[in-house]
Amino acid sequence: MKFARMMCVCAAVAALSMVPAMGSVSTATTTNVPFEFVAGGKTLPAGEYVISAPDAAGKVQIVGHSRGASAVVVGNRVGPQIGEPKPRLVFMKSAGKYRLAEVWGNANPGGIAVGSK
Repeated sequence: MKFARMMCVCAAVAALSMVPAMGSVSTATTTNVPFEFVAGGKTLPAGEYVISAPDAAGKVQIVGHSRGASAVVVGNRVGPQIGEPKPRLVFMKSAGKYRLAEVWGNANPGGIAVGSK
């Protein structure tokens, strides 16, 4: 129960801070992640990131605004979302570390589930 609650809290924090990077229909979203996290086999610092919407192959680019932090993740398609699509990131916490687990874009009704690496 505690694990599920932590995952939901992390998803909510990231989703609430996500805004379209360019206009209302966008393929990229800017968000502030308030903690260090692992994505694409890299540990990325807390900070502001531009997240691309998942492409047809399930690839997402993550580019940090500071310190040149970036990663590319590939995952399996999941979805579609019920109701209006909302961009969000879902993180899993294990052994005190956060790992990016899902990416949902605002221009595509589906998201991707990121495998652990």
